[in-house]
Amino acid sequence: MFAHERRHKLVELLAREGRLTVGDIEQALDVSPATVRRDLAELAERGELVRVHGGAVHPAVLHGEPPFQQRTHAAPQAKKAIAERAVKFAGEDAVVYIDAGTSALAVAQMLLGRPDVTLFTNSVPVLEATPESGARIITIGGNLDVPSQSLMGALALNWMRRLRFEVAFIGASGLDAEEGASVISLEAVAMKQAVMERAANVVLVADAQKWNNPAAMHFAEWEQFDVWVTDTRLKGAEKDALTAKDVDVVTVEVPS
Repeated sequence: MFAHERRHKLVELLAREGRLTVGDIEQALDVSPATVRRDLAELAERGELVRVHGGAVHPAVLHGEPPFQQRTHAAPQAKKAIAERAVKFAGEDAVVYIDAGTSALAVAQMLLGRPDVTLFTNSVPVLEATPESGARIITIGGNLDVPSQSLMGALALNWMRRLRFEVAFIGASGLDAEEGASVISLEAVAMKQAVMERAANVVLVADAQKWNNPAAMHFAEWEQFDVWVTDTRLKGAEKDALTAKDVDVVTVEVPS
């Protein structure tokens, strides 16, 4: 295996696990401790990982959010059930926006096969999941943010001013009963707000585990969402409180 291939595999493994010891890497890649040390030094210099005593961590772990690949394994049944209900808000010939994030990715996977849909996104995993035929896909260009696997920054925001969407499917890192939705990145705040301003309808897709567990940076009040599709772990009184804020809360059953 060439060095660049080995280092690529190491980065992929770290993205899934979040944290690895030198022993983990030796076993996974079948290499010597000296080779592991050289690879870690090279990747740390590039900013693709952070060296710690005895191994390495993904940069996203230090920033408070697990890497994208790790988050795809969290509550998969809930995300699938939420996505199955959420796609009903994308009507025939819809022009939709798919946000970065694992819940939004689940929605995209159910829309990509529809040839009547025009789908805008800044999500790299959505682009990677695109089939040979189906929806028309348009990517929002920008700087690659590795932890979220999304394209953001000034270029992406500049494009957003030229676009309009019938419906935008938006994810969140955390939710607060009073304040609304939040994320951990300032760039993500700017991107989500720009998308919501250009969408006729905004659908929040987030499982109830994020309820009353806000992230560091607020990006939207509840009144800015038309619909929140979530699972039935949300209590009746909490649902009623959001309905009073003119949010249509749609709950789905999650298979056991």
